[in-house]
Amino acid sequence: MRHITPFVRVVKSLIHNVVSRLCAPVATAPVFFLLLFLLFCGLDSYSLARSGFFPLVVVTSGFLFCYLLVLPCLYLPFFVRGIYKAFLLVIGIIYFAINFGMIYLYQKTVNVISKDVLAAIFATNSNEVLEYFSTYITIDIVVFMLFAIALLLIIFYALNRVSLKMRFVPRFLLFVFILFSFVVSVYKYKQILDFNVLWSLTYSVPDLNKYKQNPVVSVERELPDNIVIILGESFSKSHSSLYGYDKNTNPKLAAMAADSVLRIYSNSSSYAITTIPCVKSIMTSYTDECADSINWYEYLTLIEIMHNAGYTTHWISNQSKRGLYDNEVGRYAELCDVEQFVGDENAGMSRKNYDEELLPLLDTLLCGNIDKRFFVIQMMGSHSAFKERYPTAFSKFSADDYVDSHPQLSTSNGQLLAEYDNSILYNDSIVYEIIQRFSNREAVVLYFSDHGIDAFQSSNEYIGHAVAGNKDSEFYGRQIPFMVYTTEKFKEKYPQIEEKMWQAVDLPYRTDSIMYTIMDVAGIETVNGVSYKIKSLFK
Repeated sequence: MRHITPFVRVVKSLIHNVVSRLCAPVATAPVFFLLLFLLFCGLDSYSLARSGFFPLVVVTSGFLFCYLLVLPCLYLPFFVRGIYKAFLLVIGIIYFAINFGMIYLYQKTVNVISKDVLAAIFATNSNEVLEYFSTYITIDIVVFMLFAIALLLIIFYALNRVSLKMRFVPRFLLFVFILFSFVVSVYKYKQILDFNVLWSLTYSVPDLNKYKQNPVVSVERELPDNIVIILGESFSKSHSSLYGYDKNTNPKLAAMAADSVLRIYSNSSSYAITTIPCVKSIMTSYTDECADSINWYEYLTLIEIMHNAGYTTHWISNQSKRGLYDNEVGRYAELCDVEQFVGDENAGMSRKNYDEELLPLLDTLLCGNIDKRFFVIQMMGSHSAFKERYPTAFSKFSADDYVDSHPQLSTSNGQLLAEYDNSILYNDSIVYEIIQRFSNREAVVLYFSDHGIDAFQSSNEYIGHAVAGNKDSEFYGRQIPFMVYTTEKFKEKYPQIEEKMWQAVDLPYRTDSIMYTIMDVAGIETVNGVSYKIKSLFK
């Protein structure tokens, strides 16, 4: 036994040293570590727990994350260590403030929020961040946010005044939890990445040209010369005078409807509440329900079908081609024979280009001598910040106009509503101008928005993309206008289609069927031997 005892002592000493060193980042400054954990992970844990999920992954991965952040403090010189800890606190406070705002606005934290927030935070143009938060962050949320941060710092200061050590937690248990956190984090690697901001930033979108299927397309009659999709942005039918809104936001299109040259479809809705899933469902037969069976980028696209039917395909856009918002949508543009973007292709929603800049691009394309054309014209429309989407000449509405109709709104929120309506008023004029460019041609023009917004309808303090999981908010976010214009030349040549279009004005319709409706209008009989007419609005 005498020969074993020294060995046991060495092993025990080694274990003690390993455990002490591994526990040191937590044990030497437990209050600072706890504060960091609350700043970086507290609200994420709260959000998951409130949703009915035990936040195991958030707690363990967050613990490990904070552990790695604090680790350098053991080796830095005293002065540098103070600067480093102050830096961590500042970053933690900023992250906490953003999370606090996201829970207030979306009932979700930034780690699980949609790309809308990420696009605002990591915009290529610094003005985008200011625009986004000036639109959505109100005084009351700032006060609550500052109060929560101040409370945390006061608690930190008070506990720091007490000589709090880790004696109340055995080092061995802390050591076990550190190892457990590491194992869980590695095991849940994919799940963690799915919720991580950096994953969203580095997400690579497949090149759709590599997945072309070259479909066999048969047509039953001569193709119409021009088929046009005008894709609006964030336009809710509840703010369209075409649908009974008490503000005259669509004077030019309303005049066309009164002359029976523009059909207004009364029962339309969008597939989703954000742009990317909406565009995917418009350009293919993909929906989120298909995610487990086949990847979205492997679906046959409307653009390829129209090209193989005999159309020259065009994509004209005042949104961006690349960015957190736009990568997937930009890939569809690349499938077209011609793609043109207004201004900077990477500007994101902070771009200052008005939608009128689409018009000269369209004029140039229409000068060409091409018989059959399919257009997708993507507008910036009424994307936030609303006040940046129209020139001053269209500042018709102001906060005073909403005192009677929306007495529950504050003056600042009334002004936001006015800016939103002004953007729709401007949008009305641009859609009208686009339609006029086809009026003397054989053409059918479909105009609808990708999705709507929740404009103080589910809450007196919220305007923006519908809040996922909130049924009322999602309902309002899906209510979009849908209208179809046909020229005299089209009517003369295709009277039966014209009649079916009128017969369908009150039918329920969702935009994930657009692909089949466009194929029907074009006269496409089958694709790879299959007919899809039954799915058309005009069947």
